[in-house]
Amino acid sequence: MISRTTEAAGFDFEAGTDVLDRLAERLERIDYKSARDVVTEADHLSEALILDVVGLAQRAGVVSEIKEHADAAKAEVAESAAQKRSYLLFSGPDDAHMAVPLDTLARLEELPASQVEKTGTRWVAQYRGQILPLINLAYALQERRTRRRSKEFEAAGKVERYQVLVCNHEGHRAGLVVERIVEIVEDSAEVQYPASREGVLYSAVIQGRVTEMIDVPAMVAACKDKWFNQTLTQVNGSVVRLGIVEGEYHWHKHDKDDEFFFVLEGQLLIDLEDKTIALGPREGFTISKGVLHRTRALKKTVMLMVETNDIQPTGD
Repeated sequence: MISRTTEAAGFDFEAGTDVLDRLAERLERIDYKSARDVVTEADHLSEALILDVVGLAQRAGVVSEIKEHADAAKAEVAESAAQKRSYLLFSGPDDAHMAVPLDTLARLEELPASQVEKTGTRWVAQYRGQILPLINLAYALQERRTRRRSKEFEAAGKVERYQVLVCNHEGHRAGLVVERIVEIVEDSAEVQYPASREGVLYSAVIQGRVTEMIDVPAMVAACKDKWFNQTLTQVNGSVVRLGIVEGEYHWHKHDKDDEFFFVLEGQLLIDLEDKTIALGPREGFTISKGVLHRTRALKKTVMLMVETNDIQPTGD
C-alpha cells in the first residue's frame, strides 16, 4: 500500500514512484499502480511511500513458493515417519545385536525349561495346547563361533527359563529362543548392509547400532516338520505318544521292545520285509521287537503310539 505521511519521514513521493517503476521491472506480473493507495491527509503534508510487502510478495508468487516449500518439507517429514517400522531388539549369540520386525511376532514368552523337550530331531515346547517347534539362535546361527556348542538346549536345572519370540509365517508357527529381549523401537533402518550368514536378511543401523535383521520366514519355514510326536503320558514303564506324520520314515527296528500304532486320522502304511500293513482311522497294529519296519503316510496322519520309554522317537 502507498500512503502519504509527514515531511519528517524525509521521503519524496515522486522518487517513490521511480522505486516502484524499477521494482515492477524486477517483479514480473506486478502492476504496482493497482496496488497503490494514495491518501491525502492535508495539503501541507508531503507524500511518502509505504510498500505493502506482503501484497507484493503474493503477487510475485513468492509467498506461494514459500508455502510450497513448507508443504513439501511437511510431506517429507510425514513420509519419513511413515517409512519407520517397529522392531523388537534382542541380544543374540555372542552378545550380537539383533532384531525382528514386530509385526512378524505373535507373542513374547518366557518358557520354563521343564516345558522344553526333544521329539525326533526337533526341540519343542508344549504351548497353549499345541506343540511349538523351537529354534535356539545360539545354536542355529553358529558360523561365528570358534567352537560349536555341544547342546542346543541345556538340561532343566542349568537354565530355568528361556526367552522365546513366537513367530508366525504363512500359517506356520515357531519359537525363536534368544539370549535377552532388550526393547521395542521405531526406526527406518535405512542404512543396510548385505547379510554375512544364513538366517539373516541384512544388517542395518537401528538406534545407532549395527543390528542383524533375522530372516523370520526362513526360520519358520525350517520348522515345517511333517514328522514329529509328543509324549502324552507315562504308564508304568511305557509311554503314550501322539504322532502327526506325513511322508516316509526310514527302515529301522527295536531289538528289545514292541511298538503299537493306533490311527486317529488319515492312513498309516507300515512296510515290513514281506508285506505292507495299511491302517485307517480306529485301526491298530503291534510290531514285535526285532522286526525291521518302515512307516509311511501319503497324507497328514494323526496316530497314537504305545511303547516303552526306552524307545527314542528317532527310529534308533
